[in-house]
Amino acid sequence: MTARRDAAMEPVPPADRPVTAREHRILAGVNAGEVMEGSGLTDGDIAAALRVLRGQSTAEEEVARMLAELVAARSGREPGAPSSQPLGLETPGPMERDLP
Repeated sequence: MTARRDAAMEPVPPADRPVTAREHRILAGVNAGEVMEGSGLTDGDIAAALRVLRGQSTAEEEVARMLAELVAARSGREPGAPSSQPLGLETPGPMERDLP
């Protein structure tokens, strides 16, 4: 798991180019909101936000990537590895168990 970043710490720029002043202001604002909620941005969060800001990805693609990582971590698989069960159907819910 990636460690949370301190609110005062500078974000780690990706290897391809440094963070611009505009990107830094956006990240600082998002991080401030996260800090008020009791956490902060991880290095992965910063990288995902920068990919979206730079047009390398969409927010929807980043959400899908994060969900895949969570599902993989939960099941002990590598992200992107095929699942034997569709997302959300690992165990039957109360309604499914009650059906004849």
